[in-house]
Amino acid sequence: MNNNNIINNYGIKKFYSNPTYILNIKGFHCPETLIMIKKKTRNMIKNQTLLIITDNNLVYLDIKQFCLFMKYKIIKKKINSIPYLFVIKNFNK
Repeated sequence: MNNNNIINNYGIKKFYSNPTYILNIKGFHCPETLIMIKKKTRNMIKNQTLLIITDNNLVYLDIKQFCLFMKYKIIKKKINSIPYLFVIKNFNK
């Protein structure tokens, strides 16, 4: 599924209109989720954003720990209904 379909299917445009990258990890659990997030963020540069889509409420804890360790920041989240949405931003060099 391409990014435009993902944005339209999940109503993401209202949540966050222009992420640099999108990662759909619905159906995955730790440690796969962390591996996928790490791989997707590997080449992110300063001020780029990653929109993460998941259906696993425990992924929030993984994302928080990942951001703490990697010095990223969760700039927006939707955790009141599935799909859960997170936007993380790289503030590093």
